[in-house]
Amino acid sequence: MKRVPRLRSLAAAALLVLSAASATAAPPASGTDSTFQIPVEFRKLPNGLKVVLSRDTTAPVAVVAVYYNIGFRIEPKDRTGFAHLFEHMMFQGSQNLGKMEFIKLVQSNGGILNGSTRFDFTNYFEVVPAHALETALWAEADRMKGLAINADNLKNQQEVVKNEVRVNVLNRPYGGFPWLDLPQYANANWYNAHNFYGDLKDLDAATLEDVSQFFKTFYAPNNAALVVVGDFDPAATNAWIDKYFSAIPASKLPANHIFPISGVQRNFPDVVPPCSRTPSSLHHGHALEGLLEVRSMPRFSLVGFVQQSKHKSCCVHTTLLRHSHPENAVHPITSWA
Repeated sequence: MKRVPRLRSLAAAALLVLSAASATAAPPASGTDSTFQIPVEFRKLPNGLKVVLSRDTTAPVAVVAVYYNIGFRIEPKDRTGFAHLFEHMMFQGSQNLGKMEFIKLVQSNGGILNGSTRFDFTNYFEVVPAHALETALWAEADRMKGLAINADNLKNQQEVVKNEVRVNVLNRPYGGFPWLDLPQYANANWYNAHNFYGDLKDLDAATLEDVSQFFKTFYAPNNAALVVVGDFDPAATNAWIDKYFSAIPASKLPANHIFPISGVQRNFPDVVPPCSRTPSSLHHGHALEGLLEVRSMPRFSLVGFVQQSKHKSCCVHTTLLRHSHPENAVHPITSWA
């Protein structure tokens, strides 16, 4: 599934409006509690599923999101792009929903949905009217129980993902910079340095056995977090979660699933050439010394920051990070994005 830039723009506009409104709002009356609080309830099912609930009755809308602890950096070796390929497979049908019926179910109830693959997790979400919350929970549980894994679905999604790689990366001027260059130049160990989008030969090499094993191992309740936010009744929602998710069996996760490797460093020059709008400057942006080899989020987040930068006419200088967190031992970065 694709991200929706328009939704992000609308969200940003909404935040600006709310900020302006709050700036002109009257101060709270004396003696009232003006502390901003978000109610959050945590619990864990016996099968290991982590549940997070946050109730907000501002609008009759509910959000269901499932986060699986499997992403680009922890996908199997020799199966580059597999985490992303599997994100696509999750929309190809499940035990009780046929191909694309998950999407139709959400949209026919007036909802929206999407999914994305990130460095350390893959997420799926649905935003639905509050009265459709149980339906969304049932649908997510149905595909967590089992997917429609067959040759036709796999072949179809292999071609879809390969075409996505060609369109979004290989055939775009400088399009490979964040996906195919930066991680591989900045890091030395395979988990941080491989092609996250996927080599076409690795995507072609995926088998039904690979897909089935990947699903059984990583798309299990003990490797996931379920989040429900919005207008819902906590007692009823917890009852639905128990009803639909509690019988799903846990999996046996690999021993090194969370932190598979550490320690190797790659050295780069201390002096970084100034930023310019030339193709070669893209590669100068990789001049990171001793960077991000341990899978520790504060350190690896630096690469994520550089990759996500959307400024078209400026250099990204991270001297601040070095001074704020000297333990990270990161040299200044100059990058054009």
